[in-house]
Amino acid sequence: MAPLASVIILNYNGLKFVERCVRSVLKTDYPNFEVIFVDNGSSDGSNELVKKLFGSDPRLIFIENSRNMGYSDGNNEALRYAKGKVIVFLNNDTVVDKRWLRNLIITMENDAQVGAARCNIVDAYYNKLGYSIGHTINILGYGYPMYEKGKKNDEGYIKEIPFAESVALAIKNSVISEVSFNNYKLFDSDYFIYYDDTDVSWRIKLRGYKIIVVSSSSVRHFGTFIGRMSPRMIFLFAKNRITTLLKNYNTINMLKYVPLLLIFDLARAIILIKNKKLSYSFAILLAIWWNLRNLKKIWIKRSVVQRLIRKYPDSHVMTHMVRFDPVILYSNFKKVYLD
Repeated sequence: MAPLASVIILNYNGLKFVERCVRSVLKTDYPNFEVIFVDNGSSDGSNELVKKLFGSDPRLIFIENSRNMGYSDGNNEALRYAKGKVIVFLNNDTVVDKRWLRNLIITMENDAQVGAARCNIVDAYYNKLGYSIGHTINILGYGYPMYEKGKKNDEGYIKEIPFAESVALAIKNSVISEVSFNNYKLFDSDYFIYYDDTDVSWRIKLRGYKIIVVSSSSVRHFGTFIGRMSPRMIFLFAKNRITTLLKNYNTINMLKYVPLLLIFDLARAIILIKNKKLSYSFAILLAIWWNLRNLKKIWIKRSVVQRLIRKYPDSHVMTHMVRFDPVILYSNFKKVYLD
């Protein structure tokens, strides 16, 4: 019998996309799956629409949160109800191919060392760079997307990758139990959104499992963010980047790279002040202050990672990181914040 898969769809004001997403998932050519639809306190009628259109389908489980709990705790809440051998986290702004889940589960079941798998995420509008196969980071935690040419339609293409985005991410339930914090919390509750997938991927790697991309599991992603980053987004990116390094590096690397990251962040804040981007600068300074103020709480989570989760050295993760280049880092910073 095909193993049960739990597909978690987290929704927050997704009226523009969510009907297409749920409809495509329910048409999936796989005999044994459940859909856990979590609404994070939407106010645009998207939750009511899904219940009206699909509420009679026995495969659907509805969870209604009274407020927006963010990506991390919204999915943590859904995990309490998920019974699948494989848990799939799927964005509400996606449309899945009919065979996406079948190909994903079969591939994961064939290798005991695979802890997580990323679907072939295709940009629904355009993709000039080729086939997206995940992302990596440098030693300071700054992310870089990874692309390969000519692999998108190769159904036999499976590759190990450093980190996987949570747009369409499958993790074995047994692995989730090994890399979670207390009370079966896979995602760090303090993240709200951003860097949640990098943090989880890092723990999966430290545990010794592989993360792969499966090209035959195709998911179209529309994306809901267009435009410049807001101060709120800048704060969350900077805050969670620092926290991720504090928790997951061993002691030596933490002492080497976290101070370097803080120096770079302070330099960014100063440059932004000089360029009269005061709200951006304040967001970065607030991110640093948040980590200092919550260091005790972060340290408790770090202890869980280092003592209970970690089985492999940092080299198991760092070998896949891109080379640290201050010139490229400053160029990217200038493009995002100053141009």
